Order: sequence, then structure tokens, then C-alpha cells
Amino acid sequence: MPSLKHLVSIFIAILFTSALPAKEHSGLWVVRYALSSQKEAQRVVQTARDLHITDLYVQVYALGQAWYPSNVAVVYPRLKKQNDHFAVLLTQAKRAGIRVHAWLNVFFIWANEKPPANRNHPFNRFRESILNPKEAQSLESYAWFKKQGIEGFFIDPLDQQYRQFIKDLITELVYGYGLDGIHLDYLRYPEKEVTFSAMGRTKFRQFYFVDPLQIMGKQQEYIKRYGLEGIADFYSIYRNFLRQNIDIFLQTVQQHLKNLKGNLLLTCAVKADTRQAADTYYQNWKNWLKKQLCDEIIMMNYLPDTQIFMDNLNRAAAIEEHKKIRIGIALYNQSPDSVRQKLSLLHSSVFDGFALFSYNYLSEQPGYLSRIKTIVATEKGLKK
Repeated sequence: MPSLKHLVSIFIAILFTSALPAKEHSGLWVVRYALSSQKEAQRVVQTARDLHITDLYVQVYALGQAWYPSNVAVVYPRLKKQNDHFAVLLTQAKRAGIRVHAWLNVFFIWANEKPPANRNHPFNRFRESILNPKEAQSLESYAWFKKQGIEGFFIDPLDQQYRQFIKDLITELVYGYGLDGIHLDYLRYPEKEVTFSAMGRTKFRQFYFVDPLQIMGKQQEYIKRYGLEGIADFYSIYRNFLRQNIDIFLQTVQQHLKNLKGNLLLTCAVKADTRQAADTYYQNWKNWLKKQLCDEIIMMNYLPDTQIFMDNLNRAAAIEEHKKIRIGIALYNQSPDSVRQKLSLLHSSVFDGFALFSYNYLSEQPGYLSRIKTIVATEKGLKK
């Protein structure tokens, strides 16, 4: 009779060699730097064809700047406005039968200790809506962010003018390009405690007659005044307020996209752990699916640890709308064999598709790209 160790070995071997069916959806994220030249844009499409990719998520707006010749947003300074490499990529992708989604980093707008020079940059236009923690209520809090592992400056989802700016950006993209969808990223707060802006505090006071920053900054005093239950009630109200801010923003964008062109997909990249997403980042994406605020979710299930990967899958599988969830898999932090294992695990799950992050890593690592091509060809039963 085979030993337990032998059975485990057989099981692992099956995971690594089982055929991955031709799923309808196989995605690839493309970070903005791939739009720096026409040649690179063409390489994106060729790589996508080699990997049998069905959907490309191409980053066209990040750090408050557009990576195409925009008349709405500030264009990345090193990108010559007359060169539209996004259009080149899109045209070639269409010829190859690959869908293209314009990827926007929504609330994360800047990552530098010095403000952007262009006065039309969102950092300069929407200063009253820049989020800060209670410890650093300043536009010079970038050093604090870096110590905490936070990317940089975020805009408060409450800002209606910024919301209109994003809608105008989407309008420009929809009318200017033959897109298949809009893909929203950084649709969240930067961290649990980084939730304060001048505008947000004012809005909360209008609804609840109290400044949330004052309560958190003087928490012990308020505990003495209202007790632990009173403080708990405040936190519950405040957290729901933050989650609803994002929900309303997404709902507004969704309606705007439907009004522009009803058949375009609205997809959102989200934190993979549903509990962490809702409690730490106020990104209650389970509610987005329940209320049909977007068409598809792509879980950024990036950690290489297989058990964590599976835990996230299992939690998401329990969601009634799980057929609308795609699974994001990172390449930069794990080996090709680890990627193969996760694809095999995904094959045996209830989910219908995946997305790889990112094309740029494959472009920078030719050996890794070669291995991934072999894996995909082998798993699909195709000749390389």
C-alpha cells in the first residue's frame, strides 16, 4: 500500500501536469511603461498572442497622469503628445482578436516628496481632498507614508469634482478608442487610518455633527465622555461612511459608462482577502457584486504562499456571484513552477478565468517569459 508521503507526491505531480482547459478569459496586465514606444506596444500584443491571452488591461492613467494624448488629464511629460502608442497597441490587439480594457489608477495620484510642477495635476487641483492620517495632517506627509509602507497620496472618494474628472477621462477614452472595457484600480483608501481630508471631515460633520479627526485624536477623552460603546458606535458609523463613499463613486462611474456605451465592461482590481479589503481599505467589493455596481472583479491574489492563495479562493468561492470573479496571479514574486501550480489549482476551482501581473515583468525577464510560454503551451495541449 502506498505511503502517505508517496500519495502526496502523486497529488503534487498531478497538480503540475494537469491540463488547463481553454478558459474563456485569460488576462494580462500591462503597466504604462509599455506605452513608451511603438515597438514596445507591438511587443505587448505579440507576447499576448504567444500566451493565448484574451484580455489586456492596459494602464493609461496613473499617478494623476495620462499615457496617451489626453485633453482631459495631464500627459506624462516624457511622452510626446503626438505619439499615440496606446492606439497602436489597441489596433494590433483587435487584429489578433484580443480584447483591450483601459486601466485607470483611480484614487492613488502621486508618489513623491515634491508636488508635481504642473498646476493642472490632480495633486494641485484637488488639494482639499488629499488624504492624510491623523498623525500627519500636511501635504508634506510623503515621508510618513513611506515609513508605513503606503504608496503615496490618495484623493478622497468624496470629491465630486474629482469624480467628474474621472468621468470626463472615461468619456474621452470611450469616444477616442475602440475599447472593450474600463478597468478601475486603486478604488480604495490607502490604509485603515489614512482617511482624513479637509473635504471629507467637513462632509462627515454635516451628516453627524462631529469631526472624526477630533475624536480619533482625543480618543481617551471621548471614551470618558461617551464610554466604550459610544466610541464603538462612532467607529461603526465612520467605517460605513467610508465604504459608502467608494460605493457611491463606483455607482456613479458605472451609470456614466452605461450612458456612454452600454456594452462596455466595467471591471475592478481588488484586494484578494475579502475581510482585509472591507476592514482595512474600505473596499467592500462583495457588496459591489451583490449590488451589481460592476461587471467583473479581478482579485489580486498575488502572495506566493499556496495556502494563502487557496484561503482567498475559498472565501471568494463562497460568494454567490463568484462567476463574476477572475483571479489575478503575480509573476514578479514567484517561480514559473509556482505559477503553474496556481493555474492548476484554479482549474479545479469554481472560477472561470485568471489575469497575470504583468507583461512588464515578462518583458524584463526573457528566461522567465520563455518558461511561461512553455507552461501555457503544455497546459493547453498546444505545440510551442
